[in-house]
Amino acid sequence: MTLRFLQTALLVVVLAVSTQAVAAQETELRIQVAHPLADDAEVRVGLYTDRSNWLDEEPIVGGLAVATDSLTTVIFTGLPTGVYGAAVYLDENRNGKLDRNLVGWFKEPFGFSRDARVRMGPPKWNDATFEVSEEPVQLFIRLD
Repeated sequence: MTLRFLQTALLVVVLAVSTQAVAAQETELRIQVAHPLADDAEVRVGLYTDRSNWLDEEPIVGGLAVATDSLTTVIFTGLPTGVYGAAVYLDENRNGKLDRNLVGWFKEPFGFSRDARVRMGPPKWNDATFEVSEEPVQLFIRLD
């Protein structure tokens, strides 16, 4: 056998084992969202995994649930373990975007993981992060 063949075979084995290890480390995330009573609205959640794309780019994964009463749960399954940040809003008119008023402030209730606060700009990544491990994770986020 040639050295090239052995290197390729070893790479295939390593990739197969690492893919199985990643699959075994996926888990479930449940986000309970407290929000104002809303009729015919959706709770939308965006998950981010990196400080460099926090709120500046599209989230790596999004989820939504029809708003019920004043507490709605959005469930994510199959998430890889790691550090995440979540941005959430109540889409009152179900148009798929966080609406703004004439001066640019948000018209719909919104919030962030760990109830990170907005102070002269969006919350800092470190204020909003949480860890997804091999065990199921549950968060509670209050929308203002």
